[in-house]
Amino acid sequence: MQPSNPSQRDLLDLAVDDRLSQWLETAGFKWNPFSEIDAKDEPHLGEYFIYPVGFGEMLGRNSAVLYAPRGGGKTANRRMVEHFCAIGEVEGRVFSVTYDDFQGVIQRTRGSLESVTARTHVEAILRNALPLLFDHLVQNPELVDNFENLAYLRQFIKQFTDCLADYRLNQSLRETGVTKKDIVGALADKNLAGLLSSVVEDYRPRVRLVAVLLEQGAAEVSLDELTPTELLKRLFDLVKTVGFDALFILVDNVDGLPETDGNPHACATLLSALVGTASLMSLPGVFFKFFLPPDTKPLLDRFRAFSIEQVRPVRVDWQDEKLHQVLQERLKAATQEGRPPITSLDAVSEERLRGKIDRELMRYSKTPRDLMLLGKEVFRAHIRRSPEKAYITVEDLELALKPEKDRERLEQRNKVRRVLRAWAIGLAVLAVLTLLFSALTSWSLGFIIATVLVFCVVGLYFWPVSTAKR
Repeated sequence: MQPSNPSQRDLLDLAVDDRLSQWLETAGFKWNPFSEIDAKDEPHLGEYFIYPVGFGEMLGRNSAVLYAPRGGGKTANRRMVEHFCAIGEVEGRVFSVTYDDFQGVIQRTRGSLESVTARTHVEAILRNALPLLFDHLVQNPELVDNFENLAYLRQFIKQFTDCLADYRLNQSLRETGVTKKDIVGALADKNLAGLLSSVVEDYRPRVRLVAVLLEQGAAEVSLDELTPTELLKRLFDLVKTVGFDALFILVDNVDGLPETDGNPHACATLLSALVGTASLMSLPGVFFKFFLPPDTKPLLDRFRAFSIEQVRPVRVDWQDEKLHQVLQERLKAATQEGRPPITSLDAVSEERLRGKIDRELMRYSKTPRDLMLLGKEVFRAHIRRSPEKAYITVEDLELALKPEKDRERLEQRNKVRRVLRAWAIGLAVLAVLTLLFSALTSWSLGFIIATVLVFCVVGLYFWPVSTAKR
């Protein structure tokens, strides 16, 4: 009997999750190796990440593009590039900015992909970069003394972020005993030195940083007259001032909008103003790292900036061997400490499945995400069917794979249907030509042949339809 309302379904799901947690612990796992499907949510990604051939290009002092299908590792690779930049495992000191939220960009152009300009992209990059720069300054407030021209820093923060909002400033002043209101008052009374003297010495640089950003009457600069390239260069100048020598811009989730999902032409249109601006793509010290669907490659290769010399390509292909490695590393990372590492689902499957279950999952998987979804379904099918059993059974696997097998059968039938209908069209053309020839030459046998061909056409055209419905 089906649950009658959402609350009952929620309770059933909670019960399954609770039993699954108990079974996983008994089976030797410290967490579910298939719990997270989206790379942006995976807390253990670094423990089982599989490096694609050419990954070094994504860390080098060059622009690069990684092509991978949906669920094939674009975001996982982007997160690992972020990680290596953050821990300093790249050449020099790299400031990385992730540019993966294009919803705001589309809203600014009222949903028109064609209206997105290079400036639209650069301003969105600034909105992502400046909070990171601000937080870096909060952690290292003494760096504000390095700025020769604070006007651009103030104007950037004022125009492109909410960093000067009360909650952000007060958060940055935590533990100092001072609030934004205190600093504004001290600046108005021209008594900042008195305020600083009342603050613990270790916290004075942070208070002074906020005071510098809030200083009234400070010289302002206009950003409106700057070109997109000049805007990005100003950002890079700020980044260099605080000790970095390169800027990585990580462009991901281009196909994450309703307008671009499954539409490579829309993805290319969205990026065209960015990749089509040669001065942006060749700005010294600034390197773009794109993570894109493979179908966009021929559309973007027409841009000069996407030549192999300037933006180096990396392609991620998922063969069975690589998918098997993904499965092995996931299971191994999730194994409880003190136990022999689990490297195959054979370890938690009944004897009839051993040597087969991994292959079955890979057979119906094209990407790591497919593999994770199937693994998750196998575990849940086991808990629903036979939670009292220690091992996954053949019946559990069949239940989990049933939708995939049904889909495979339907695809095979549709393939047969297309072939037979192509034959039907060919025979129909032959029947028409035979009738015309018979009419012109009074060939009586031609009418009989044409009639037979017509019956063949009808049979070939409609037979696959009746088969698919059974």
